[in-house]
Amino acid sequence: MKKPSRVKSAIGAALVLLTTVGPVTRSWAGDAWENGKAYTAMLADAAKAAAAAVGAAAGALGAAKADLAAAQAAAAAANAAAETSAATIGAMEASGAAVAAAEATLAAATTAAAAAAAIVAGATLGTLAGQGLRGLWSLCFDPVCDLTAMSIGGGPIYFPATDAEVDGLIPELVTTTTGLNLTISDFEAAGDGGLKSLAFIKGGIHMFLGASRAAAAATAGRNDEVLDVAIPELQNELTQFPGTITDFAQVLRNTSLQSPVEGLNQAHSEFESAVSNAIEVAGKELSPEAYNEFISQLEIVENQFAAAQKEVGSVNYPPLVGENGAFQNLTVDRFQRFIDDCKTKGADALPPEEVSMADQLLHAAGTYFPEASSFGPGIAQYDAGGDNGLNDNSHEVALFGDSGTLDIATLLDKSVSELSKVGAWLDISLDDSGLAKEIRGKSSSEAPSAGGCSLVRE
Repeated sequence: MKKPSRVKSAIGAALVLLTTVGPVTRSWAGDAWENGKAYTAMLADAAKAAAAAVGAAAGALGAAKADLAAAQAAAAAANAAAETSAATIGAMEASGAAVAAAEATLAAATTAAAAAAAIVAGATLGTLAGQGLRGLWSLCFDPVCDLTAMSIGGGPIYFPATDAEVDGLIPELVTTTTGLNLTISDFEAAGDGGLKSLAFIKGGIHMFLGASRAAAAATAGRNDEVLDVAIPELQNELTQFPGTITDFAQVLRNTSLQSPVEGLNQAHSEFESAVSNAIEVAGKELSPEAYNEFISQLEIVENQFAAAQKEVGSVNYPPLVGENGAFQNLTVDRFQRFIDDCKTKGADALPPEEVSMADQLLHAAGTYFPEASSFGPGIAQYDAGGDNGLNDNSHEVALFGDSGTLDIATLLDKSVSELSKVGAWLDISLDDSGLAKEIRGKSSSEAPSAGGCSLVRE
């Protein structure tokens, strides 16, 4: 066996090999090992929409903040132009306070946008990683594939990924899948939601890398290593992962882009009241020349304030999920079209972000499918096969219910509560997998027969 690539690409590559090497008999260990399908095309498009909404909000907030910074400077100049009139200076300080209040409103909205970006990244990267893991269970644990370690030394072939290894992958993979530029610190700064997003991402990547190395160890005949070390560790991770998923699904439901419009409107109203006061006082106390300069500076402040309002008023600030969410609802019709496209168009039906991420993960794991330069064609063939490779999508179609739609948070919940009961995902026993059974059927010195996919550890 050789190690899976990143995320769902590994799945696909395996199928490329299945067709390249020849027919393979699947030894399913019951219903719990079937149905490793995914929603990658829909998810990738939804992620693009969500990332675009977050990016537009963040861009508008940044521009508005710059406008208000300029307004603050102009307010200071207007205050200076007011000479020494205590009444005028007091009125101008009130207008400056209104601008400061507007800046604070934008700062809070900017923080919310940054947190939403972390949640968007978690939904996208975490779900794709989980989908890849589902495919890996199906393709390399039952039936067995030939993931192979490139170089076999004295140490173990299977070893769990370290925190540093996973953390190092996340920024690049986030950019690949969403276009967002986030570091681990950005997730941590997003509070509880950011931490739960990070946990979701890490859980899928960590298990994917470990499962790949376990498969490679099996190919090399390291039977004790697989049965006594890898499978117990991976099973323990699987046991904990459902809680991680449902926690993150709730975060998705509770996250919205925070609109600063109402706060800006209130601050602007206070600003106009203060300025009106200042102008009335200044007209009585300032010289004509000072008064004209004073009014000129106030107009600059007003223009900057108005520009800030325009920036933030032109942006939508939706919840992340729901009917009008930044993540578009998935539809059963589109899911069916995706499956059909995979049958007729192959890898061209897949989002390039998915394939790229999978290839990146495969490389990071030190594994690859020697017979395939990319996992794209294999992923497409795997997706085209339906729930169980027999053109039957009934289990996944059932998730959409009578409405025919499904939001990303509900998809995650149902992957735990429903799909796992009929698919190679969470409610499985790795000790009962085809991989484990085949190992037990051989002597400890003999490697299991290759099934068709191969990943190699460098």
